[in-house]
Amino acid sequence: ELARRIQARGPCGPVASTVMCQQSDHATFAVIEIPPYASIPMRLFPSSETFLYVYQGDGVLSVGDPPACDLSIHSGMLLFIDKGMPHGLFNGKPETLRCTLTLCPPCPD
Repeated sequence: ELARRIQARGPCGPVASTVMCQQSDHATFAVIEIPPYASIPMRLFPSSETFLYVYQGDGVLSVGDPPACDLSIHSGMLLFIDKGMPHGLFNGKPETLRCTLTLCPPCPD
């Protein structure tokens, strides 16, 4: 079992937490929390397709090369991000945004 807590950091401190992460030979699964008015900077996974499920809160998913396309996301949405597609998340609300993230094949450590 791979369980860890990782914090992405921005210029003003912590921006997001990976609360739980599990990895197998075929996929990586993570539970992510983004505090109010915080973000996960743009990133990409060159060889992994990404499924993002929003289970609590609202936010903005930015996808694509700059200028990125901004999509409003909310609880109950399941989104697919193709491999190699840059993406980032922003929580512009006063509540924590909570999501699950599944990468296939797994993301290298």
